[in-house]
Amino acid sequence: MDNCFLAIVLEKIPTEDWLRNLPENRIIMLLKTSKKIIDLISKIRPETYIKLNRSWWDAKEGHILKKKIIENALGRLKTLCRIVKLDISNCQMGNNDSNNLYEILIQCNEIRDLDLRMNFFGIRACENFIKAIETGSLNKLAYLNLSFTYLCTLIEPILEILLKLRKTLFNLNLSHSLLSNDGTIKLSKMLPNFTVLEDLNLCCNLIKNSGGISIINNLPFSNIKKLNLIGNDISIDIINKLKYTSPMCVIKYGKIGASTN
Repeated sequence: MDNCFLAIVLEKIPTEDWLRNLPENRIIMLLKTSKKIIDLISKIRPETYIKLNRSWWDAKEGHILKKKIIENALGRLKTLCRIVKLDISNCQMGNNDSNNLYEILIQCNEIRDLDLRMNFFGIRACENFIKAIETGSLNKLAYLNLSFTYLCTLIEPILEILLKLRKTLFNLNLSHSLLSNDGTIKLSKMLPNFTVLEDLNLCCNLIKNSGGISIINNLPFSNIKKLNLIGNDISIDIINKLKYTSPMCVIKYGKIGASTN
């Protein structure tokens, strides 16, 4: 149905009938419409997905102006919709004013899925991430993608972030992030603290046998059901012992492109 015609038709339908009969997952795009329809959409508050691209993040506008843009755009959108997924991938925010990360996250207090892959995180980005968590804005976050974020120099602040999300995270992607063997040992010791984490991706993180042994010691006390260890330097003996101690966990291992379990 044409959107303009849709707007006219909806004006003729009583509010309670439209709210009751609106098809599930219906996408409504109305650039100009009446206050009545806007009010109706705000009552339904359908789920929505936001993506911020690199060109916006790199724009020359100062932080104060960007903050106003965020507040006006995302702030207004969240009154109409529930922002449940946010994609800020490949924005290189570590090289820019990462205060914007905090301003964005606090506008998305119903977010369940956050994609931050392919960013060079700096310490300030981590601090603003933690600050956003402490406001309660991310208390529904279940999916977090930190792949290709090169965490080797930020192990401690990243682990602090993850620990603060331990009660909600269901899926965590740390693949290709230079987590390193030492970082893996520290992370594995935290695994029993994650109450709902079931899917953990540690593909290509320079993990050696000592990191694998640490996983063996802690994985049985976690809820993890899927573990990706492809592309790491862990011996088959360690893998076999890991499979024996955690028989309910599907473990992928081997070289890049493998899917052995």
